[in-house]
Amino acid sequence: MKKNALQVYLEKRTYAPQQIECLPNRDLKTIITIPCFNEPTVLKTLESLVACKSTLGSVEVIVVVNSGITTSEDIISFNRETYNAILEFAAKNNCPKLKFFPLLFENLPRKKAGVGLARKIAMDEAVRRFSIVENSRGVIVGFDADSICEPSYLFEIERFFDANTRANGCTIRFEHPLEMNGIADDSHKAIILYELYLRYYASLMRVSGFPHCQYTVGSSFAVCANIYAQQGGMNTRKAGEDFYFLHKVFPIGGFEPLNTTCVIPASRPSDRVPFGTGAALRKMLATEINYMVYNPRAFFHIRKFIRQIPRLYENQNPEEIFSDISPYLFDYLMINGLQNAIDDAKKNSSNKKNFIRRFFVWFDAFRYFKFLNDSHIDYYKKIPVEKAARIALRYISNCKTDIKSPHELLIHFRHSDKTSDF
Repeated sequence: MKKNALQVYLEKRTYAPQQIECLPNRDLKTIITIPCFNEPTVLKTLESLVACKSTLGSVEVIVVVNSGITTSEDIISFNRETYNAILEFAAKNNCPKLKFFPLLFENLPRKKAGVGLARKIAMDEAVRRFSIVENSRGVIVGFDADSICEPSYLFEIERFFDANTRANGCTIRFEHPLEMNGIADDSHKAIILYELYLRYYASLMRVSGFPHCQYTVGSSFAVCANIYAQQGGMNTRKAGEDFYFLHKVFPIGGFEPLNTTCVIPASRPSDRVPFGTGAALRKMLATEINYMVYNPRAFFHIRKFIRQIPRLYENQNPEEIFSDISPYLFDYLMINGLQNAIDDAKKNSSNKKNFIRRFFVWFDAFRYFKFLNDSHIDYYKKIPVEKAARIALRYISNCKTDIKSPHELLIHFRHSDKTSDF
């Protein structure tokens, strides 16, 4: 008998053997996966899940408390205390529809230890649980040990996938807390600027015409188990694992934003990973809190390029087609394989629609991001995020320019995201 995607994945791609011995409920529909390293607030995270509105199907929560071979004894000791605390929490709060399973992983290898591997261990175990109950469309949710959720979180995730039977996944609305009780004023300003950057980047990427534009926040996504398995599972990167994983699965299609509930990520500086929310806040607080971001001109130049891509299918000269785009962008793309990408897409496509789809396998989110990074070294000039956001709003939604503060700018971007105005 032919094996399904979950069975094939479990035989070839998992990092660890089966961890949870008890059988899952037959109606298991959703599994929340949480990596946890030296995390003092994880019980608040779990409490927010307990406070959620009840669901029709069963939900499990897998927390991977992890450390590496080079982790300090203090953190290892704290992790063990955390693991025991979650065991006690599970004993008090587990019920037929919602169960918590902490897993303790220590001495993970130096080259792989980190959030990517911890997330993979949890998500792999979720695949195993869904395989047992033969639910290939079971929903694996990415969450974080320092985030909390709205009470509607579990119910809305279940409802989204029940209502969208062809959905392969979703990104979940997130909003950092802006009422910073007990938090230094500088941190308050920094998180506003960082989230403003995230929304500015996504909105201009969307306006440029890029077809796979979604947020890539590790605490705010969900994917069906069969899609996770078919695409090789989570990577083991020490940072940016969410970006690389999600942009691997977005091109499959069937991913939409889920805006009827919300994740509230932590707003604190961190030195755990080289980039992401914590790293960005730490960098801003070490300077003058003047977050510099990609120039809007770069996105507008990419927009001109993307608009001309369908013409490439007609066997025309790329130099003629792209005569009106930025010379820097054209030269950059040619140096990085534009002509080969065109030839390959034509060779393997029978129509224009397939040609465009294959072309964006080459001009993917990684190449887009790399162009922005490289071009801001010697061509474009980065500008403050507040200035960039004002330009974006004027261009995107004809927004009035009298919005005074970054806080007001962020609220406007949030509203536009939530209501799909962009």
